Amino acid sequence: MNSSLLHTAGAQNSTYYKEIDGIRAIAVILVVLFHLDIAGFKGGFVGVDIFFVISGYLITGLLLDELYQSRVKNIDYGLFLIRRTKRIFPALAFTLFLSFFIAEISFRPDDFEHLGGSIFYALVGLSNILFWSQSGYFDKAAYLKPALHTWSLSVELQFYLIWPIIVLFLFRRVPRAHLTQAFFLISAFSVLLNIAYVNNLFEIQNKLGLYLSVSFSNVESSAFFLMPFRIFEFSLGAALLGVEYSQNRSDWVKEAAVFIGFLIIMYAVTQHKDEHAYTCTFALLPCFGTALIIYGAKTSRLFGALLRHPLVSGLGLISYSVYLIHWPTIVFYKYIKPESWSFLDKIAVLILSIAIAALLYKFIETPFRRIDFQSTSSGRRKFWSAVSLSLVIVGAPALHVYSHDGWRWRFPKNVSYLLSGTKDSLSTLKPRAPGCSFTNFKNFDQAECIRPVNGKINILLMGDSVASYSWMGLNENLPRERFNLLQATPSNCRPGVNWGMDYCLQSNQFMFDFIEKNAIDLTIFASLGPDYNNFRETIRYMKAIGKPVLVVGQPFIFKEKLIDIVAREANEKSTEYEIQSIARDGLLSNTVDLRRAIQKIANEENVDYFDIQEQLCDVVDDLSTCSFIIGNSLITADNNHLTPAASTKIFKKLGGIIRAKYQNLNVF
Repeated sequence: MNSSLLHTAGAQNSTYYKEIDGIRAIAVILVVLFHLDIAGFKGGFVGVDIFFVISGYLITGLLLDELYQSRVKNIDYGLFLIRRTKRIFPALAFTLFLSFFIAEISFRPDDFEHLGGSIFYALVGLSNILFWSQSGYFDKAAYLKPALHTWSLSVELQFYLIWPIIVLFLFRRVPRAHLTQAFFLISAFSVLLNIAYVNNLFEIQNKLGLYLSVSFSNVESSAFFLMPFRIFEFSLGAALLGVEYSQNRSDWVKEAAVFIGFLIIMYAVTQHKDEHAYTCTFALLPCFGTALIIYGAKTSRLFGALLRHPLVSGLGLISYSVYLIHWPTIVFYKYIKPESWSFLDKIAVLILSIAIAALLYKFIETPFRRIDFQSTSSGRRKFWSAVSLSLVIVGAPALHVYSHDGWRWRFPKNVSYLLSGTKDSLSTLKPRAPGCSFTNFKNFDQAECIRPVNGKINILLMGDSVASYSWMGLNENLPRERFNLLQATPSNCRPGVNWGMDYCLQSNQFMFDFIEKNAIDLTIFASLGPDYNNFRETIRYMKAIGKPVLVVGQPFIFKEKLIDIVAREANEKSTEYEIQSIARDGLLSNTVDLRRAIQKIANEENVDYFDIQEQLCDVVDDLSTCSFIIGNSLITADNNHLTPAASTKIFKKLGGIIRAKYQNLNVF
């Protein structure tokens, strides 16, 4: 490839092509369908990967175009940032302001507090760092984060800060004929960095953590949220500039490229099974698929025509606004209607998102993009002054909410009292090492979590997050000088012989082998709704290998977060008795049946059983005698996990039972 080809690539890139908007339409609709949980689109989040490749392609083309046209062969960095900010910031700021306003009316304090923080971080281009530190793009709590999707915009903004410098360096130091290879090398280096990091080659996770004084133990979260691990997608788009014009291919080759690219993307979308996992190697599929489509679309008569169709390219034109609006719409809709969605609900949200996005594009995006700030130095100063003012108008109240308990004063005093007490209880949560509760078996800290101690009674707590939240109560009520409490509580993994998939199956197989080979005096099973047939089989397996078992019964399970139920339904006149009744009405209808089913299996298999619900009720199975408030705290902040106050109270009795059982056992 010679220099004139890259010059042509840059120059042609500054021209508008409907095909690019057609590809954007594909990307945004995949993301929206994924977020709406439409069947067959588990991998729809790859739409973001498509956007990143497009950005790398377009931005690099613009930068090269400027370099070739500049007399001094330089990039106006300030002008570049103004153009990018004009493109992104106005619609983003308006969306965040609108989200803030709606949340102020509807969100309970904790959720509003978190939103305030995420709005501020999104405005300054650091929301990916915030959500990385919190972890969990794919977790259930994501549905309480209206600004979660802004992580990708922060990645783009960070890319904009460094990419002009990289392009300028390469332009000056690398022969024109090798620029494409240089961009491919950057992609390759980023991919290798991902692989080395995920597999902890050269102990890179530990070294990064030590150097930056932060934890890089959550592998998937780091690879997903952090810009350095995403550079390969942008640089692949940049490399495409040279490949696109390096050779004249026949029309059928271009048609085939677009078709194959689309098939690759849809394969990634439909075949992605584990919605909790993200890997660089998987992301390469949609990236290469996008590259093939861009390569062939401009001259493609058949598939290119589909991308150029007014409906498709029109959706692409407003794709940024659709991306901004759709996720807050989903979150607020779910907040108002937390029960299961029908397909009609999802269609309604889709239509509403596109309609609002069209208005956002017409009245916010387009007018601001047409304003000419960059012609003079005074115009640039005015631009940055306007941006700063917007940051203050939107960011200041968001930061105030973040630092002032989510404006708890919005709620009646009696409700605020319970919300504050529940939050205070959660603040005392002292989980064991993060490696005891994991979503990837590689992150299981075996040395910390399951190390038997000679001379002590070794008790293993095994189960899912229900068991994890039980750990604090057990740990508080078992004297450390006599008892050693081990813990293996992978998220969403019930304890079961040959049960589960992926990390659950791997964890279960490892743990049951561990139990058989080690001196475990008692294994406590706790989980949310086990597979009853497998649960019975698992108990029989434990009895067959001579290992004592204690089964912990079901916690109370609510239709939605208990703290939300109380915040929404209670008022200033509600007595504690009425709030108890509100909580009781929020229980799942089968919560007692689940408790009975587990107790029945434990009794029939003749193993010890401890009933959580019994500890909170004066009469078992009579819900009117149950208490859902302990002191000034609700028993759960979400729909089933115990608060520290509840965990400590409930497991005080079990601690006493265990101490009594082993009081005469001489282990010293």
